[in-house]
Amino acid sequence: MHRANVSEIHLCQRCPRLLAYQTRGWKDAWKTGLPGDGDLPGKLFHEQIAAPFYKVMADAANPLPRQQLRAIVRRSGKSLELELLSLVEKHFFLPLMARKGRYLSSHQITQLARGVSLWNAHQAGFLSQIPKELRQNPDALLGNIFHDPEVLIKGTHPLRDGEMLQVTGKYDALLFDVVRHEAVIMEFKGRGPGDADDDFLQVVLYGWLIRNATGILPRGVVIYLESEPAEILYSAGKIECAFEKLPQIFQKVADVKRAARTKPVRDLPHTADPSRCKQCRFDPRCDRDWGQRGKCAVLYSVPQDMPAGDRSPRPLTVTAMWKSGQKNRPESPLTFPLGMSRSGNVVWGDLSKPAMGSILVSGGSGHERSNFLISLVAGLALSTPPDVTEILLIDSRCGTFNGLACLPHLSAPILMDKDLVTEELREVVDHMKERYSVFRKKRITDISAYHYPARPFAHQVIVIDEYHRLSDQKNGAGLTQSVCKLVKKGGVTGIHLILADRKPLPQAVRDIFPLKVRLGFSDKGGQREMVIHGEVPVQKLRTARVTKADIEAVLQKDVCVMKTRNVG
Repeated sequence: MHRANVSEIHLCQRCPRLLAYQTRGWKDAWKTGLPGDGDLPGKLFHEQIAAPFYKVMADAANPLPRQQLRAIVRRSGKSLELELLSLVEKHFFLPLMARKGRYLSSHQITQLARGVSLWNAHQAGFLSQIPKELRQNPDALLGNIFHDPEVLIKGTHPLRDGEMLQVTGKYDALLFDVVRHEAVIMEFKGRGPGDADDDFLQVVLYGWLIRNATGILPRGVVIYLESEPAEILYSAGKIECAFEKLPQIFQKVADVKRAARTKPVRDLPHTADPSRCKQCRFDPRCDRDWGQRGKCAVLYSVPQDMPAGDRSPRPLTVTAMWKSGQKNRPESPLTFPLGMSRSGNVVWGDLSKPAMGSILVSGGSGHERSNFLISLVAGLALSTPPDVTEILLIDSRCGTFNGLACLPHLSAPILMDKDLVTEELREVVDHMKERYSVFRKKRITDISAYHYPARPFAHQVIVIDEYHRLSDQKNGAGLTQSVCKLVKKGGVTGIHLILADRKPLPQAVRDIFPLKVRLGFSDKGGQREMVIHGEVPVQKLRTARVTKADIEAVLQKDVCVMKTRNVG
């Protein structure tokens, strides 16, 4: 019988050759190419915080932390998250620091504390959804929700040669959602999100093992402890839909492990993502060990074709959302369709409002952060003529905004050079100060009261994607200083900043943004949604996609506006 555990199958998904190296004794091969800075001690989090927490909460003997959680759940007020964090800190985090803190750097401790906070926020969200009537019997409630963590489960599958593959794995945590009556697999990653397909496969494998062992089909969540947004959700329907690809993956794993024990090895498949090879410690010797790289591994991806009961709605375009929301569109020229609520209503963004004057957008790889920025710019361009609003696009990835290069609203060509970006933002700050000076002389408080056609001020909207690529050691301090000044003071002068990044920004920078948008997956059919919060009510919205027809609609609208003005 062949044997493989979930981690080995997960590794084979990233690169079959990494699994081959691990099979030959390179025990740290799994670390190769993982995203994140590697400073979060994930093993400590798993073994000393998460696992003990779930074990205690599943203990019918009712130890003290469980008694305290029982009281917190019964109250379930607005302070639930803080009370739960205090419990975790007292019984799990601080005792860990007393035992292991002297062996960790200050940065590792900070990263661990931040990871605990992100994980705690998810736990609090999970518990806060429980209706009041179910909280009246907290003992029974906690007994239903929490189950022993890291339980070893096994399953077998037949291979082509008639032999069997035994698959084993220990899930990080298994909860039961008493509201939706679903089991929930939880996986914790002591890093940021990498390729979502890789981590999705791991959830699918645990789902397959659990269904084989119990007959229950769970949904899944992956929590990333080094990033915001910290979670990706997968519905039970999406997990089940993925089961059909598992026989192919199981066969590949068995073939790779068999080949790794055989000499000589010929043409072992490699990763389909060549960028991973550049980060791989084995790259110089890889072809010598496993043959020339010619045949790519077939990567497994999140399925797009969903069963009838779990199908995502038809893609929503920017133009369609813009048109459908005209009845409730604000009168301001700085409006754009932010997203659509689950009830079908368009929610508008309005940069002229103090609560939306600048926007921070977060979302990991695969969450279409760039698509959201493009849809925002296209929606804004549909709402305002180019002489009223100028847009500056800053693209450190050299390609995100190429489809918008023809917009007449652009105040300059798309900026891509780090040094030019720093200088440009410094000039924008100086221009902001000039506007303040003019306002003081005219005795007005903001741009809405400035009505002097001899020297009109256009609104300026600056859009930055992948901010961390620009903020290096050379430019970081100056760039951050300019960003903070523009966010704090730019709104009243008509200067607005929209900043996006897949990596978390310093807390001091995050806190000054009045509107925050977090992109991620819904747990209904894998639909992409966003959560908006800050100085506005927290709500989930469906995002739109940008098509060529959307850009053409913007250009056609501007042509019509110019013709109308010329006739007048």
